[in-house]
This record gives sequence, C-alpha cells and structure tokens, in this order.
Amino acid sequence: MAAPTFGVMGANASGSGTSVAVAAPASVVNGSIVVVPIFLDGAAQTVTPPDGTWFAAEDTPQNVASGSHGLHVFWHRAAGSEAGPYTFTWGSSTFRDTFAARFDTGVASGTPFDSPADGAQDPNLVTNSPSVSTTSLGADRLDIWCSTNWSGGTWTAPTGFTKHAQSQENVLTIASHAHPTAGGTGSLVGSCTGADRMTAWVGALIGTTAGGPAALPKRPL
Repeated sequence: MAAPTFGVMGANASGSGTSVAVAAPASVVNGSIVVVPIFLDGAAQTVTPPDGTWFAAEDTPQNVASGSHGLHVFWHRAAGSEAGPYTFTWGSSTFRDTFAARFDTGVASGTPFDSPADGAQDPNLVTNSPSVSTTSLGADRLDIWCSTNWSGGTWTAPTGFTKHAQSQENVLTIASHAHPTAGGTGSLVGSCTGADRMTAWVGALIGTTAGGPAALPKRPL
C-alpha cells in the first residue's frame, strides 16, 4: 500500500454571496483527491457542487442546531491537470469562507474515504471542537479533520495532527494525520481561542494499492 499524503492548499475564498469560486490547489493531476470544506453562515443550506465529479463527504453537512452556521465538505478525484476555480452554489446569500486542499496517492477509484466518516456539531459557546472519530478499515490511511468556529480564532489541531491551514476569517481549519495501521482514531478534539458554536468532521482517506509482480511458476524437478 502507498499511503495518501497532503500536497498543498489553494488560495482562501471568503465574502458573501450565493456562490463561491474556490481556487484549485497547485499541481492537481490525474488521480489527485481535492477536498473542499466550506463554512456557511446562518441557517442550513443545500449546496450544489461544480459538477457530477464532486461528492459530499459522508456525514456532512454538519449544521449547528442553533442555526448559526454549517460545515460542508466535498471531495473530487481529478481526471487530469486542473486550473480551477471550482464553483459551488446555494440558495440564499450568506457569508462563506473556504479553501481547497490537494491530497496525493489516494485510491484510484470509488469513494476514497472509509465508511463511516464522522461529523458533529455543538450549539454551545465552547473552545473545544465536538469529538469525532473514525476507524480505518485497512493499512495506510490519512485521517483528514476539519472544524469550524462561529467567532473564529487561533486553531490547534487534535493531538498528532498537522494543521495545514486556517481560513482568512479564522472560522475554518483543516488538518491531517498519517494512520498506517487499521484501527480507530479514538476521540479527536481540536480547539479554537474563540468561544462559540462549533462543528467538526473526520474521514480516513484510503491509499493506493500497489500490486507487485506475479510469482513465476516453479519448474518441475
């Protein structure tokens, strides 16, 4: 197995509207897995991705019960080099904050995440993200974690995770962690210095299976 790896982040996109054009990360090629988490302010909305090659991650969106905001996570497997941008739309104008991340050496077909992924929301004023967890079904996974905070602040990823970015308005973050052997993550909790309503999501990205050469038959003695 070849484990997935984090590649690079695309530019942040923030502001208000009924759509967002998300910049593609650099060096997207055939087989790249692009993950786009989106912070959407206000009541729950239905988000339409750019085309049929984009899919909502399992257990998303996560909409805060108080109606403050929601976290949407989409993934896409590139069929070749891509310049972007990737345009997502929804019904009512609202503030949004988002970016795209490129991951390499993901599984070449099918859903790239083990099932179940896990998402959660917390309508209380908190600084710790709601606990999420997932179980890798095989070796060589990469756990990808995203979280939102309505007030924003400085983010700390769960223990063992590397934070790749926090958004321009500091309301969204993304991190990852190598998961070389099958098994559960245990409870994953990050934190943000702003005490407010939060969401979180985690999924285990599956690596590429590299088949070796077939064994030659033995000659009879």
